[in-house]
Order: sequence, then C-alpha cells, then structure tokens
Amino acid sequence: MSESADPSPPTGENVVESSGHEAVKRRRSGRKWWLLLLLVVVAAGYWWMRHPQPDAVRQFEISTATMPSASVSVDVFLPPTEVREAPLPAVIVLHGVEGTSPFYRGFHLTNARQIADAGYAVYLVHYFDPHAYSDLLYLKGQELDTERIDEHIYGAKRADREAWEQCAFQAVQWVGEQPEVDGDNVFLLGYSLGGCVAISCAERCAQLERQPLRGLVVNFACQFRDMELTATLPDTQMHHGANDSVVLPEWMAETARRMQACGTRVDSHVYAGQEHTLTGTAAELCRQRTHDFLQGLIR
Repeated sequence: MSESADPSPPTGENVVESSGHEAVKRRRSGRKWWLLLLLVVVAAGYWWMRHPQPDAVRQFEISTATMPSASVSVDVFLPPTEVREAPLPAVIVLHGVEGTSPFYRGFHLTNARQIADAGYAVYLVHYFDPHAYSDLLYLKGQELDTERIDEHIYGAKRADREAWEQCAFQAVQWVGEQPEVDGDNVFLLGYSLGGCVAISCAERCAQLERQPLRGLVVNFACQFRDMELTATLPDTQMHHGANDSVVLPEWMAETARRMQACGTRVDSHVYAGQEHTLTGTAAELCRQRTHDFLQGLIR
C-alpha cells in the first residue's frame, strides 16, 4: 500500500524565490502601464501637433457685473509672410459648446489657418476662459443635452451667457485696435452657440454704433429665443444643415426673416442631408461661399 507524501513545507529559500518572481511580475506589469501611458501621451501630442498652430496667443481683459475682471486668451493666425500686407481684414471666430479644449480645437485651428492663408488676420476667442469649464458638451446618451446647456443661456446660470456676450463685444473692440488690423474690415464668424453669441454681439455693436462690423457669418445657429432684433446688422451669411436636430432649420429661417425685417441683407444656405455640422462636399462648399462672401465685402 503506497502512502502519498505530504507536500514539503516551504523553505526560506523557496519563499525568497517566490517573492522574487512576484516582484519581477509587478515591475513588468508596471512598465507595461507606463509604456501604455507614454504611447497615449505621444499619440495625443502627435494628434495635437499635426493641426495648424497659431502664430501667437494674446490676451485681453473683460469685466461684467458678476465678474469684476477676467483674462481671455485669443489664438492669432496671420497670413504667410510673403502675402501679408498690413493693415489686414480681420475675422473673429467664436466656437460652439465644444469650446477650445485640446481634443476639439483641431476643427477651429484648421479653419482659422485656411482663412488666414487667404489674407486675413484671424482671432479665435476662448470665451469660456473666465469660467470653470472648457466646454459645455453635456450629453444625454449620444445626443447633446440641450436642457442642461440652456441653463447657461436662459436659466439659473444665465450670468454665463452675459459674460460670453460681453467677451464677444470686447473682442470686437480689442481686435479693431490690433496693429495689424484694418479696423474698417472686421468680420465676426460664429459656430453653433458661438453663432448665437455672434448675432447678439452684432446687434449690440449696431445699437451702440461702436466699432461697426463689416460682416457676420453664422453657422448652424439662430438668435437666442429671448432676444429682440431691432437694429440693422451688417451683411450676414448663414449656413445650416437641413437635418439639424440641435438648432432646427426653421429657427435659422425665422432669425433670417427677422433680420431682413430690420433691413439686414441676409444670404442663407441650407445643405440637404447635413446635420448640425457640415461634412464632405457641403463643408467645402460652405468654406468657398464664406470666402466669397468675405471677399465681396472688403472695402
């Protein structure tokens, strides 16, 4: 009858060897995570650097009733040196709810560089800077949570909207004073939320007759619902996707009608099959129309 032997108790040598193996495993695992993190950082850096970069970053100060003083950054893009003839017409760009956070700036950086290469000084205004957020990309499932965004526009956080509007207004004054800018040819271009802010800013500029804007371009936007349009705005071009479910096409059309009733000349374009952001040939057509519109207004 055979008798199975009990496993021998671990000796000190076995314990040390086992501990050593575990330590090596932990070090290897740690190195893998650090390597993965390094690859992510390198990839993010490559993604960021492959987009056009501004020629300069400048700042100006704003103040409101609820915000005594705050700094706002502006990405500045200038034409290539060989075609840069001062003073330059200027385009002020206002982003949408995506803000200017790194993973969303590529779109605006690319567009700003394309506009600058056509002979403009371009100023991408970080009008969320005075606040504790870099974007307002609230999501409900796969869609924008417009109810939460509306809190900053019409609800308890409305002071934010007032700060955005003040920021845009002061940006117009500030850009008109920049040494490279032709103050008689300052344009305002807004995307989505930035388009709403741009309309409000243009109305205020027209009412106060200060630093008149030469033209206004509104992409995927309309006037704020509680805003009254009473002044004649500068010539305006509007672009919108026919299938936009965030800012409905009829809202844009109603804004265009109200502008025209005040004497504003409006050139509006609706793109079949497009959503809240234009893509493909529609985006290219929008860029070409914007270029032609700006060129046609320069004095």
